Amino acid sequence: MHRLGSKKYKRFNPLFFLLFAVALWLSGCGDSTSTEWGGRGNGGLVTLVNDSLALVYNSRHWETCREIFMSGSECDDGGDNIGLFLVNYRKKTAPLWGDTLDRWLSLTDGYYRDSSVLFSDDENHFGFWKIGEKPRIVGTWKWESPCTGGTDRYGRPWKNGAVLFKMEGSSDCPYAVLDTATGIVSRATFDGADAWLSECDDISYLAGKTMCLKKREGSVCALDLIVDGVETDSLTMELCESLDTQNIARWSGFLFITDVYRTINDWKYSFDRLYEVNIERNEIDTTYPELWLSNNMSTFSDSVQNEIIYYSDDLIVTGGEE
Repeated sequence: MHRLGSKKYKRFNPLFFLLFAVALWLSGCGDSTSTEWGGRGNGGLVTLVNDSLALVYNSRHWETCREIFMSGSECDDGGDNIGLFLVNYRKKTAPLWGDTLDRWLSLTDGYYRDSSVLFSDDENHFGFWKIGEKPRIVGTWKWESPCTGGTDRYGRPWKNGAVLFKMEGSSDCPYAVLDTATGIVSRATFDGADAWLSECDDISYLAGKTMCLKKREGSVCALDLIVDGVETDSLTMELCESLDTQNIARWSGFLFITDVYRTINDWKYSFDRLYEVNIERNEIDTTYPELWLSNNMSTFSDSVQNEIIYYSDDLIVTGGEE
């Protein structure tokens, strides 16, 4: 008689199965990632577009975070995303246009031509960001000595499609010119027929004309407008004790901003006043409604101190990444 081999049977253990399932679930906890956003900054002025519109920017910080079991999360700094917005600075409304990118760009203060501002990135690319469009890279720039790209600068349209930089606080390179065709940025030299420009406090090239703002000699609160070497108009500011010797006047599109010192209740303050230039008549518009800038160029106020401020919640993204 043949004897069958014996078999041993194990009972099913539900507790073991449960522990196995939990272990599998926990093993995947560290694989999930998420984006954590910081707050948006208030809008800062890039340039004035016309007598009521301006381009302002803001930024939003972000981090990429990965969950780690029993250890919370681990985050990598993502940097800042920049936004650009077209706003009305005389009557607060929703932005007429706006866009926020998924990266950071450095915008050059004051440059405005063809509805665009000049930008650069961390890889030395430069280009233009036009209202209603995405930024367009033109090329890579190279700064030649004694000029340096790290110096604070204001941008101005210049002849032959170039960009003129007013270099803040630089005695070696007070002005620099960007040749947009080659990307070379070199020291601007004003000699020969352009020698008169060396006496200007700020320069721009608007509608085919070389425009110069110059503090009037012997006067602490007066400016002269010089067009193509000829003095065409002047401005004497009321309630002014002196002009800021560093930023006497600076162009912003077809308008300009003056730094005026005034004393109020025994305290001396610096105020930024806006003026418009009539390019066709080569005149400063003295009927331009009184308007002032304050708080690092983020607050506009009129003659009766009504303020227009665009806070972070006012600048709504209409395209691009959050």
